Amino acid sequence: MAKTRVDGLAELKKQLAAMGDDLAKKAARSAVSAGASEVRKKAKQIAKAKGLEQTGLMIKNIVTGRSRRSPVGVETYAIGVKHGRRFRNTQARKQNVRSDTIRDPFYFRFHEFTRKTRGKSIRGQRARGLSRLQRKERRKKYNDFKVMQKQIPAKPFLAPALQQAQGQAVEAIKKKLAQQIQKFQKQIK
Repeated sequence: MAKTRVDGLAELKKQLAAMGDDLAKKAARSAVSAGASEVRKKAKQIAKAKGLEQTGLMIKNIVTGRSRRSPVGVETYAIGVKHGRRFRNTQARKQNVRSDTIRDPFYFRFHEFTRKTRGKSIRGQRARGLSRLQRKERRKKYNDFKVMQKQIPAKPFLAPALQQAQGQAVEAIKKKLAQQIQKFQKQIK
């Protein structure tokens, strides 16, 4: 979890309270959205820099989204990669094609987290059709298990983006809130 110290929150609360609930909520949403978009931009830059742009599908689908289940008075945005059945069905409707023809960037989690492979044995054959005892003897003989499963290191892009763009996100939030407060003060006059 990223932590940052922000000064001047007491006077900001007073200014937001003066705006009224609806306008304060609107201002907070737009400000947090601006901060989340800074983190999203950084995530896309990091993914490109690490060479994860094979088809461009994963990088294109790095998005921000507002959480509708946040408690009252709290605005929450999530940054992630659109994927899964809902993603495929939505894209299929937009393109007027079957959903099984849509490419899904589900593989982003393989880049973000460390994973183990399910590789083949030394001789290039899987151990199917062998009894449990035969497989056990085979593993002893060829030390298959270590060859079959190797750990592939992660190339994370979302977590580092949050850490690196933290300051930029806070500045974007401050700037957007200042714009919203000035806009409100002009409307009052």
